[in-house]
Amino acid sequence: MKKKFNVRGYTLIETTVAIGVFLIFAIGIYGSLTFVFKGVYQSRIRILETAILNDEIESIKSLAYDDVGLKNGVPSGVLNHVKTLTRNGVSFTVTTTVRYVDDPFDGTAGGNPVDLAPDDYKLVELNINFRGRVPLAPLTFTAQFAQTYSETSTNKGSLFIHVVDANGLAVDQASASIINASTSPTISLDDLTGNDGWYKLVETPTGTLSYKIFISKSGYSSDFTTTSKSSNPNPTKLPASVTSHNITSMSFAIDQVSSINFHTITSTCDTIPSVPFVLKGAKLIGSNPSVYKFNKRITTDGDGLYNLTDLEWDTYSITATGTTYDIAGTIPLSPITILPNSSQDVYILTSPHVSNSILVKVKDASSGLPISGATINLSGGSVDKTSMTGLGFILQTDWSGGGNQVDYSNTTKYFADDSLIENNKPSGNVLLRKTGQDYAWNGYLESSTFDTGAPVNFNNITVTPMFQSTSTGDVPVQLQFATSASSSPASWDFRGPDGLVTSYYTPTNTTIYSGENGNRYARYKLFLSTANTDFSPDVSDVSFTYTNSCLAPGQVFFNGFSSSTYTLTVSKAGYTTATGTVQVGGNVVTTINLSP
Repeated sequence: MKKKFNVRGYTLIETTVAIGVFLIFAIGIYGSLTFVFKGVYQSRIRILETAILNDEIESIKSLAYDDVGLKNGVPSGVLNHVKTLTRNGVSFTVTTTVRYVDDPFDGTAGGNPVDLAPDDYKLVELNINFRGRVPLAPLTFTAQFAQTYSETSTNKGSLFIHVVDANGLAVDQASASIINASTSPTISLDDLTGNDGWYKLVETPTGTLSYKIFISKSGYSSDFTTTSKSSNPNPTKLPASVTSHNITSMSFAIDQVSSINFHTITSTCDTIPSVPFVLKGAKLIGSNPSVYKFNKRITTDGDGLYNLTDLEWDTYSITATGTTYDIAGTIPLSPITILPNSSQDVYILTSPHVSNSILVKVKDASSGLPISGATINLSGGSVDKTSMTGLGFILQTDWSGGGNQVDYSNTTKYFADDSLIENNKPSGNVLLRKTGQDYAWNGYLESSTFDTGAPVNFNNITVTPMFQSTSTGDVPVQLQFATSASSSPASWDFRGPDGLVTSYYTPTNTTIYSGENGNRYARYKLFLSTANTDFSPDVSDVSFTYTNSCLAPGQVFFNGFSSSTYTLTVSKAGYTTATGTVQVGGNVVTTINLSP
């Protein structure tokens, strides 16, 4: 009799599960091995770096004191600023910096007492950098070298460089490039500012207008000295002079760069390609004649776009160039203020070029903001043209009427507060409530609902005054902003400039979150706080600007008339009417400031 065997195999599901379990273990083991190998490799590299720097330090110790310095540097010497070394088939970059140190033990240059020989000792800094497949953080060694003989006074001077940002705060780790070609050998230095924004170069050879300086930092704008030449005969910041036993101090301002996205369109939002224009900043590098730091001719692409990056904070004006298009307005109003580390969309309204035109800009005389709803009349001879400026801004300057107002009809009222706000001391301003001799630590106020009249794009929310007493703390005034397509939403979602409910607008961070665009109704929340209850922040104005579709705020463009002198009349309820004459011969731009 044949014996039967009952043999059972694995199902597809069981096989798949087994393979999955195996892969989990295999991947885990592989990851662990990779981590171990990476750690071993990094340790090997760090050992090599340490050995190299130790060798370099010992080599420098063997030099005479006068030779401890950089070729073309201050102090001068025999060392190279940058060199590449190879160990075990691996390449490393070693950067050497040598500085004189003015020790306060015996006084300092420009101090009390004055040290006429401020080169007390030399500080050598060695930085090694490995950029292989597993990069490591740079390793730095420092050593001090002192002379064996008594210091003596020299006829050299000192060059102190201070680098600050747009707010006047110190910029650390800014690169200072200094060149003096009048010495032999030529002085060529590259060094970094300290945490205080200063780079102090003592025992510097004297020279009149000899030191060219260029300040930069990755992701920042630059600032520099400029020599006189035919294109710039009167520079505003000449090279530095160094005189014997004196300190020459120079200040430079840099900050994070920004960008502008230009769009060339018509007043009906149609894209216009290949539009040329000139963008000019307000900062000068020369005078008589004016030489601008930024002055560039730009042409948008086939989609009417141009992205300009690495732009310095400044106020930029836009003017037409060529004979194809005229500029009929800009959104926002030109000139445009660009803050550090920001991105701004700018819409340029175009109109086919004609021989004679006038672009009228209407601003509030006190705030400088564009005025919406201003009536402009241009008349003379057979010409009688009337138009109205587009939407511009909403401004609240008085809260003395108190709360419990939903819609912004009474301009002295608002929606609600937390009872820790004072709205009428002084008249119409907002402060923290005072009980006895002390102000509240913090409080908030929520505005009524503002109706912009149509879906809009929001630009900036600002508060006046911009600066408060330092006794109230670092950021005593903050705001949040909320918008809605409906005048009565289920809730108002107050947010900050990044769209988060946990962030806030400040007097220096005012660009409204782009996610608010396309809505018609808006509210703001005003938050006050103090670091010292003897003091309170004081707010006199809150405003926000916006544009509606493709209507340029506070601007009207007229064309289609002959060259002549015309009467221009600008009026708006609540403002004094402005009347004057304007000579139109070509393409004219004029600005009218209306006073309440």
